[in-house]
Amino acid sequence: MFQKKTIALVSLFSFVLLFSLPAAQACGVLTHGDVCQRAAWVFADPDYPEYEEWLDAGNGALLAGAGFPDWGWLVGYTAEAEAAHSASMVEAAADYVRATYPQPWDEETRQTAVFLLGFLAHVVADTQFTTHHEQSYEEGFLGVMGELEFPDHFDLAHHYGDIGGEAFIVRANDFSYLTDWYVPTADLAQVYQNLGYDRVTPEILETAMNLMYLGSLALRALAASTADLFALLTVFEPEQYQDFFAGGLDDMGNQTAWRWIGLIDRLQNGAGDSLALPALSPAEDGRSLRRWMVIGRAMQARGEIALRAEHTARGVIFHGALNPAPQKNDAVLREVEGMDRTLTFVADTPYGYLGSSLAVGDFNQDGRDDLAMGSPGDGGPGEPQIGRVRVIYSGVSIDGHEIRDLSASPADIELTGTILAGRFGWSLAVVDLNRDGRDDLAVSAPSTGADDLSYHGAVAVYFGTGKGLAAEPDLIIESAQHRNNLGWALAGSDLDGDGYGDLLIGSPFAAVEGYQRGQVAVFLSSQNLTGGAPLSPDDAAWVQYGENDYDWFGYRLAAVDLGDAGRFLLVGAPKFNAGSALSAGRLYAYQAADFAPAFTIAGTYSLEQTGAEFAIVAPYGDDKTYLALAGSTHSAASARQGGAVWLLDPADLDGDLNLDELTPAALFRNDQTGARLGWRIGVVDYNQDGIDDLWLTEPYRQTDAGFEAGAARLYLGGESFPTGEIDGSPDSADWAIPYETAQSLFGNEIAFLDYDGDGLTDAVFGARHATDDARTNGRVVVVPPPVPAVTALDPDRATAGETLTFTLTGERLLDKGLGVRLARNDSLLTGEEIVALDAETLEFTLAVPADTEPGAYDLRLTNRFGEAALAAALTVESGTADDDDDDNDDSADDDAVDDDDNDDSADDDAVNDDDNDDISPPSGDDDDDDDDSGCGC
Repeated sequence: MFQKKTIALVSLFSFVLLFSLPAAQACGVLTHGDVCQRAAWVFADPDYPEYEEWLDAGNGALLAGAGFPDWGWLVGYTAEAEAAHSASMVEAAADYVRATYPQPWDEETRQTAVFLLGFLAHVVADTQFTTHHEQSYEEGFLGVMGELEFPDHFDLAHHYGDIGGEAFIVRANDFSYLTDWYVPTADLAQVYQNLGYDRVTPEILETAMNLMYLGSLALRALAASTADLFALLTVFEPEQYQDFFAGGLDDMGNQTAWRWIGLIDRLQNGAGDSLALPALSPAEDGRSLRRWMVIGRAMQARGEIALRAEHTARGVIFHGALNPAPQKNDAVLREVEGMDRTLTFVADTPYGYLGSSLAVGDFNQDGRDDLAMGSPGDGGPGEPQIGRVRVIYSGVSIDGHEIRDLSASPADIELTGTILAGRFGWSLAVVDLNRDGRDDLAVSAPSTGADDLSYHGAVAVYFGTGKGLAAEPDLIIESAQHRNNLGWALAGSDLDGDGYGDLLIGSPFAAVEGYQRGQVAVFLSSQNLTGGAPLSPDDAAWVQYGENDYDWFGYRLAAVDLGDAGRFLLVGAPKFNAGSALSAGRLYAYQAADFAPAFTIAGTYSLEQTGAEFAIVAPYGDDKTYLALAGSTHSAASARQGGAVWLLDPADLDGDLNLDELTPAALFRNDQTGARLGWRIGVVDYNQDGIDDLWLTEPYRQTDAGFEAGAARLYLGGESFPTGEIDGSPDSADWAIPYETAQSLFGNEIAFLDYDGDGLTDAVFGARHATDDARTNGRVVVVPPPVPAVTALDPDRATAGETLTFTLTGERLLDKGLGVRLARNDSLLTGEEIVALDAETLEFTLAVPADTEPGAYDLRLTNRFGEAALAAALTVESGTADDDDDDNDDSADDDAVDDDDNDDSADDDAVNDDDNDDISPPSGDDDDDDDDSGCGC
């Protein structure tokens, strides 16, 4: 209790301190370090491959260099800190090292070179994070955050973007790679002296970097605990911190790796081309670490941080540790009731993000659906985020908890991207674009053009061959518009009702005549789409742009059938501002026949993001269709940004509507801040009763495993499907799955197919951020339905006229709508007082009427998820044949077991087991009834 209270007080102290000190901008020290980790993974220089080895061996120097430019803010050396935020000082340092230390370099000089790579990474990352290099301020990460959530107050976006970013990154990532720091203080001081900064000495650099290292340890220990507080102010940062195309962690890592090649060339060969990075103004530099320095000092005084310095010939190594040491986010093997069978796909590529996208189609034409999985971060040294798509053919049984490593056991089809940092596989859609009756697969690479900072994007379509997919794309659709990010969202839907899947492409960051208004392009299936020259969005059957800057029109899209209301194209614009409500979101509906506007639904509250997800569902068993509309960051009194899903009657949808004007048939809210219920909505008949069931995911949910493990919950359709406002707890669902591993984002995607070929539909979940042996390699988890299975009934015999208690053993015997029936011909027996003792055992009572037909009875066990059978589970015997009940009984039970006074047994021996038995064996006849004249009478 004391420990929890202490942590809470420290967290509160941290938060107050962070908000009370002067403004802070740009990336924090842990963010810079994380960018370096990503850059080091994808870096390759074929001319100087030894640098890859030096990076592996010099992580401490790299991390220290990544933080270095901010050193001056900690000790009042403002001008010196500003100077360190320019490429010109990096160049000066490289020139000094080359001139001072001839090749081959010793170990400390190699570490110094690695330090300079970290130094440059800081400058590159700040440029991407703050402005968008070669574009405009409004396209950089902090600029977009300011426009979306802090209009006219960009200084606040900078402030919260920096310190909040540190909190989000610690909560979402494993920082076990943090290590000791090496700082070449003597060399750095000399570089400053050469540039005219005479007051910089090795001693002041050591003092400042010691404080910075102390602050980084405090950040690692406590920053995650402040994340929910910062999340009250922003939904953009926790969702986009890693993935945003201009200034997200991955983009900063890729840009850094490319810039390193220029710095290495300068170190090896002398001055050449400038590194060509713009200097940042003081208002764009990071100063937040002084807050964590103060916190770190307090922790050090309490013995929670141990830190010591070890001096080398030209620098210092800082050794530090947290007490207690942070725990690695290993799996918490908490068995979910009924979830005793899973198949988990993994791959060993760091930052691969397997499960970022999912799609289902019959690609090999065998009559069974197959599973496609996107890994947009797949790649490696020299091939950053080229991306990969894997297709797995179905029909393989699932027994227990199985893991398949796709790196060791390749998929049935593997499609690999070719564009550096293109993120091939970001989104997937199954279509039949050439109308040949075979499923095609559309794959987006929305960051195509990252190498020249155009980010225009592309979509590749692979036609079905009847035996799989084409090895190379048959059709490419590419945008010529800078920052279009074509294909950020894809959907395959039969929009025009001709029976062939059309391709819907969403590009929410498309600029048009402003900034990030968004774009939707519809390509209708046609026999004329057979490949050839690349297409552009201008070749689409219909193109529509967003109405306002930063609406993100096209973030989500689908063609749907709303029953009597007709067919529509639905488009989400989650960043739409409803009056003063920022990012309230809006859903747009267009008539499928002619794309005429049909209706819109705007969110009500700031940061609600209405329209980020939607689906069509008929859950009540009456075939009436509803629109399920999510505001994935809707806030309730008890759960800020917990998310909500509304079920809306299509009859009420006409014109421009506000969400608060509509009365939902059901409203699902959440009970946990930041969990994001409704991130994905899945509709399927999961229990095979002919009625739609509703899956809702919440990938940011904190479970017993830790932060952002993720979860999913299932509401089964039928008469008992909820109405009105539903309790936000997962307990309100028919089945809830809290994921077993922290920081996984389980439920970021959902799909359905009969993977194991048992005739039942399995649910498939992406967990794109899960970490196994490789950091954020990602997972895909197949979850069969918890249909019961029975193995034995005890007792297995009963007598007509009896009432007995039976024990039934099996698997997945969930206490949800249990029913037990035993049937023989037209005779039916029904179990009562059914109680599930656990998932493998239940008890029930059974009254067997006296006139029950004797013989073998088959058992049927049902719960809300399905039915299980056990043939000849119970044998019923006639009541007149069960025992000898008079002297002349010759029933089937009249045998050698002497079990009553009148039994015709041959058991008349020395064992006195009935009234007429001879105590000592006679020499003559057996004494077998009261009238016996044998010598035993």
